[in-house]
Amino acid sequence: MKERVGRIDFTTLLIVFFLVGLGMLMIYSSSIEVARLRFNQPTFFLTKQVARILMAFVLFYIAMNTDYHWIAGKYRTLIALSVAVLIIVLVSSNVVQGSKRWVSLFGMSFQPSDFARLSLIICMAKLLSLHGDVMNESKEHLIMILVIAGAVCLLIFLQPNFSTAASVFAIVLVMLFAGGLKIGYFLGLFALSLPAGGVLLLAAPYRVARVKAFLDPTNHHVGYQAMQSLIALGSGGLSGVGLGNSSQKHLYLPEPYTDFVFSIVGEEFGFIGVCVVFVLFALLIWRGFSIARKAPDRLGFFLAVGITSMLCIYFLVHVGVVSSLLPTTGIPLPFISYGGSNLIFTMISVGILLNISGQSKK
Repeated sequence: MKERVGRIDFTTLLIVFFLVGLGMLMIYSSSIEVARLRFNQPTFFLTKQVARILMAFVLFYIAMNTDYHWIAGKYRTLIALSVAVLIIVLVSSNVVQGSKRWVSLFGMSFQPSDFARLSLIICMAKLLSLHGDVMNESKEHLIMILVIAGAVCLLIFLQPNFSTAASVFAIVLVMLFAGGLKIGYFLGLFALSLPAGGVLLLAAPYRVARVKAFLDPTNHHVGYQAMQSLIALGSGGLSGVGLGNSSQKHLYLPEPYTDFVFSIVGEEFGFIGVCVVFVLFALLIWRGFSIARKAPDRLGFFLAVGITSMLCIYFLVHVGVVSSLLPTTGIPLPFISYGGSNLIFTMISVGILLNISGQSKK
């Protein structure tokens, strides 16, 4: 079970530490006004996040020192648990802001979709390592992978959580491409997903409103959040207004410490701060794909590709939303946005990535 990392990947480790540290700063700065008004405690959100960070680092350490082969060997159990919990959350009566996305675990709100995302990456990595060589000729293996991935994405979509379901499906496509899926099959799957995604996107009135706001944010009330995000980014200028000096966090920008935290980064640290965050994520993604390239086996390769593509997709979607390049979604910024389950499972994912790195070829 245990396989201690032979060499610690200090580059990746330092990037993660820096991003988590930046996240603590931004959560405190962006949430202080909301925390003061709602709870009369300026550090309310920061205190809760620190507890989650401590838990996340414990699980990160365990994952980093647990052989990824052992973890992947539990793929059936992990995917079965994921599907079960996703079904449980759908039939539960716990509705928050019109969605059934959370369950309570040890007094903490927990999003099963975060667990399902990592479980699906592990499951796909295992199946691709076993059957990837023959999935183009033996269709049953490809169908099995698509059925499992489709079931997970559908259950997430039904919460409803279109943005997470679409992001998870994008990870699936990247892993299939990395697995050598025939270009004809890949393009066909991609082409089918576009109209299907469009129909699902427009199936709910609130998502239609978001699309309208994206197309014309100045003339639609739902575009208020996007406009305030752009104001925050534009107000930062070159070097920002300074840590803690954001004006948009004073109840102008909704969810400034979660879905729009990058806007506050841009406002307080300016273009320079935005570039620093871009460079850090670019380095982390480069390191992830480098780990995949040097992985000791196919399983390590697919795990590293899946985890790295997850970080890349979530970063790009979050930045795309706050800069109005994409419609408003609820995708958090990895390591930086406020939240427990996303941070915890992201840190576990990076722990697995570092275990692969520790067993990799020099």
